[in-house]
Amino acid sequence: MFKSKIKKFLIYSFFSFLISSFLIVLYIFFPSLLDSFDNRIRDSYFIFKGETKTSNNVVIIDIDDSSIKEFGQWPWSRNILSKIIENLTNSNISVVGMDIVFAEEDRTSPSLIAKKLGINKELENYDFDFAKVISTSPVILGYSFDIEDNNSSKNSPQIPAIFIEKNKNSDTNYLIQAFGTTLNLPILQENSYSSGFFNIIPDESGVIRSVPLLISYNDTLYPSLALEIIRALNDTQKVFVNYDENGVSNIQLGDFYIPTDKFGRIFINYRGPSKSFKYISAKDIYNNNFKVEDIEGKIALLGTSATGLYDLRATPYENVFPGVEVHANVIDNILQGDFIQKASYLDGVNIVSIFVLTFFVFFLVSVTPFLLKPFIFILFFSIYVVFSYQLLFSYGLVLNIIFPLSSIILAFVFSIIIDFFYNIKQEKAIKNKFASKVSKSVMEDILK
Repeated sequence: MFKSKIKKFLIYSFFSFLISSFLIVLYIFFPSLLDSFDNRIRDSYFIFKGETKTSNNVVIIDIDDSSIKEFGQWPWSRNILSKIIENLTNSNISVVGMDIVFAEEDRTSPSLIAKKLGINKELENYDFDFAKVISTSPVILGYSFDIEDNNSSKNSPQIPAIFIEKNKNSDTNYLIQAFGTTLNLPILQENSYSSGFFNIIPDESGVIRSVPLLISYNDTLYPSLALEIIRALNDTQKVFVNYDENGVSNIQLGDFYIPTDKFGRIFINYRGPSKSFKYISAKDIYNNNFKVEDIEGKIALLGTSATGLYDLRATPYENVFPGVEVHANVIDNILQGDFIQKASYLDGVNIVSIFVLTFFVFFLVSVTPFLLKPFIFILFFSIYVVFSYQLLFSYGLVLNIIFPLSSIILAFVFSIIIDFFYNIKQEKAIKNKFASKVSKSVMEDILK
């Protein structure tokens, strides 16, 4: 009897080790294999969590459908934008971030129209006027990098600060590499306080779950629009990019400490579905039809929610989400410090979780009466789901979900299968031993 138990223990140990080793190998060498499932489960966590209160420090000046109806199709004349910026500045806005790039001259400028018509007369130039307004306003312009080599402009943006990389392995580039730029007109760029890129890069499933805070271009680091806004507010000239053995660990500027993944991306702790932040229509700013207290001392992001301007993204909450609000979420995350992160040490936690869960589920299912076996599965499955959920939103740590849950499922299924075949083997051994010594009815009692 004792030898039989030892043998059973060894069999279960072997299969437990086999399953956990298989999953651990997949996790280490093919980590993205089940990423889509993992991300979808985590997205459901966000939906279950619902809305989170914002810091109330970020407002969105929305180029919405009603504004386009009033001012005409985009792009608008720069004199319209000049008045919007002036009204914001007069309301003591703290900073205005532009989720827009002004790469071409304003074709509605009287001076440009006169030039095309061959009229030799000094007329108003809306770009010059806009540049003057920008020079006296707390404006941070936006621009975009070309992440693929599409023969775009090779001009470099302004460098607004000193970026110091600490403990970097010089042989490896972890940050996203850019191949070109789409920049603002020089006259606008030169008159602004600074600028930041507004690239938003979805993952393989097309959902925005993280955004780069830094991009490398021509061996120089450039900040995102959100990071540059925080730097400007903090009036910090030096930004530290700290590395560990796995890549980028965090970004430090002044009093702010921002954990990132190894590629310098921040995972977004979304506040909720779209319109979680206060939206004010651009036409209302233009017409001075707003409350000053909604603007005063705030960070304003000028962007669009209009469908026809194609700045709509997919997020864990919904498939149609204004890109400008993604930046608002990032800024609010940094201001409130409630980050979510994939710290490098969590790989070890995930591996240990796979091994421990496989072992315990395997053995508890094997020693539990048949009708209670499903409860073991439900218990462990539920505990891990709740544990990973709490760790995500209470401590900001992103555990892998799909691999540990897979270990519970496989351990449960294989334990049932092995138990079934083991019992058949035991039944056969009992029959062979007692068949010639007892009656059939006694045999049935023994088997029961």
